[in-house]
Amino acid sequence: VLVAGFGLILLVSGIRSRKARLGLLTNGRVTTGTVDEVETRNVRVNNQQGYLAKVTFYDGKQQTQATTAVYGLTGERLCEMTGESVSVLYDPQNPSYFVLATQLATNVNFRI
Repeated sequence: VLVAGFGLILLVSGIRSRKARLGLLTNGRVTTGTVDEVETRNVRVNNQQGYLAKVTFYDGKQQTQATTAVYGLTGERLCEMTGESVSVLYDPQNPSYFVLATQLATNVNFRI
């Protein structure tokens, strides 16, 4: 019962995450933002260093400052871009949910 409950929690969170990403890609809007700060995280995914990027952008109504997780070479490049402009794809219903355009255009390599 415990394993089934844990599996159900993972399934529901995966479906919600997938729905949010699909909504972002179908209904998202593109704008220009400014990289405020990039922090190195203690997380590695597929042997790639994790970073947390704080970005400020205008969502059509107000200035929004939000964070997104980036990994590997994209994060390393962002560390050098503090204070510079970047393209942002954000969800108009939830502007704090966004991805950087470079995240969409970057090849991701998985190692098994």
